[in-house]
Amino acid sequence: MIGNEQQKSELPDFVGIKKYFDTRLSSGQRKDLKKANSPDDLTLIPAYYQLIKNFIPTGKWSRERWRQVVYLMPYASHSEKTPNLGVLLARAGVREARLFQIIRSEYPNDFIQLRRILQQIKPSVNWQHFGKQLFFWLDGQEMHKQGWAKRQILEDYYLSKK
Repeated sequence: MIGNEQQKSELPDFVGIKKYFDTRLSSGQRKDLKKANSPDDLTLIPAYYQLIKNFIPTGKWSRERWRQVVYLMPYASHSEKTPNLGVLLARAGVREARLFQIIRSEYPNDFIQLRRILQQIKPSVNWQHFGKQLFFWLDGQEMHKQGWAKRQILEDYYLSKK
C-alpha cells in the first residue's frame, strides 16, 4: 500500500522536478516536451531524459511512471496551498461528461483527455500531491475499472460541489 509512512518518505520529489522543469530546462526543451502526443512519445525526446536523470534512483521506479508525470508537467503550475485536482475541476466548471471521459478511458487516452482539460483551465496544483497521483495512476487498474487516483479526483470533484 502506498499510503504507509515508509513509502511516503521514499516518494520522488515532484516539486523538485517541477522546479527543475521550470528553471533549468530551456524554453526549447519545454516546447519539445509539449510536442508529445502521448506519454509514451516522451521516450523519443532528449529533454525528457535531461529532466528525469537526476530524479530517478537506479532501479527504484519504472520509467513509465515518470512519463505519466512529465507528460502533464507543462500544463499545471505549482502552488503549495491549492486544493486537489477534483476540486479545481469543479471550481473551473468542468462538466461531468468531460470528467467521465477521463475516468472511463484507458491509458494513454485518459492522460490525453486530462491534458486537454489542463490546457483549458491552466490550474495551479500542489505538485507533490498531483505528481503522486500521476505517478501511481495505473496502480490497481487490473483489479478495478479505475485506479485510486481516478477515484480520488472523482470523489473530490463531487464532494466539493455544494
